[in-house]
Amino acid sequence: MEEVLDRLKVLGYQRDFRPENGFAPLNKFYFIVPAPNSNEQFFYFTSLVAWLLKKLGVSFDTPGQFDDPNATAADI
Repeated sequence: MEEVLDRLKVLGYQRDFRPENGFAPLNKFYFIVPAPNSNEQFFYFTSLVAWLLKKLGVSFDTPGQFDDPNATAADI
């Protein structure tokens, strides 16, 4: 996960993604252990995926926090 965090930093994650969405900084254990609020963890992940897809030039709407997880996963 440290390697992933390093690559996200190179892509401007701390500058572009976090302030735009109001997320706390990731740590190397965030997606490894179950979170007390799994909906929040899933929303962070899907928002991060949407941001990365946009960086690639793919048109993808950022999912809402309370969107159906199955529909969100299918869209990704």
